[in-house]
Amino acid sequence: IAERGFIIKLGRNYAQPMPLFVYDIPFILKKNIEHKDSKKFAELSRKFFIDDKYYKTWQTSRKGTPRFRVLTVSEEIESEKEIIPIEEVYKIIDRWEDFAIIPCPCRQRKEVEGIRECKDTYPIHNCTLFGPYAKAVLEMNDPDIKSATREDIRKLTKEASEIGLVHCTDNRAENTTILCACCECCCGMIGGLTRFDNPRAIARANFISKVDEELCLACGTCLERCKFDAIEINDKAEINPDKCVGCGLCAVTCPENSLSMVRFEREDIPGAIS
Repeated sequence: IAERGFIIKLGRNYAQPMPLFVYDIPFILKKNIEHKDSKKFAELSRKFFIDDKYYKTWQTSRKGTPRFRVLTVSEEIESEKEIIPIEEVYKIIDRWEDFAIIPCPCRQRKEVEGIRECKDTYPIHNCTLFGPYAKAVLEMNDPDIKSATREDIRKLTKEASEIGLVHCTDNRAENTTILCACCECCCGMIGGLTRFDNPRAIARANFISKVDEELCLACGTCLERCKFDAIEINDKAEINPDKCVGCGLCAVTCPENSLSMVRFEREDIPGAIS
């Protein structure tokens, strides 16, 4: 059972995975993907997630707290306040010594079913586990799970942002153990906003995009990259603060550097000290 990822081996002990991993770990292992029943398993998994509405439990606690949060990836931050470590991707990466690059289980699941819409747009190996979970999956000795250095993860993160993947992590202040690179069509977390009716599917970053109207040429690059319908183009790009999640994808590749990320307090991160 542990070899298939249905329970987790942590040192000499075994543990039941948290809800995220119960649903996902089987789809990061090549031995499961190549199993004769993998497509049937993927179909049943999707039915359970969508039709039976497991996504509501998976995305949000009973108290209404999202289990995941969006991370701001833009290097152009316009604010008198520094980005606090719990909201900066590289600071999270720098906390850990052990890293594992894994297939995105959401894209992998749809790949197995033969229904992945982003097949020609996004690669599958973009997600990362840190610390004890990295060690646990590396001990499974699966060829689809790769050990990585801190610099490897930094590079992977930057590349994923440039091609348009949204970075998300555990919604807690300390010991976040996963960094997901999410697409709008497959991934379960941001899918609560892009595909399902769950406005508390994921916690938004405490940053929001800001347009410099003198620099903006209304070229539409940001409109194409935004996954949350938060941008409209009239004479200039306009940001809807109710829809912007603060991911920073619009700012990363703006050809005129007319977009920046500014502080926008709206989410309390569990465990954060103010």
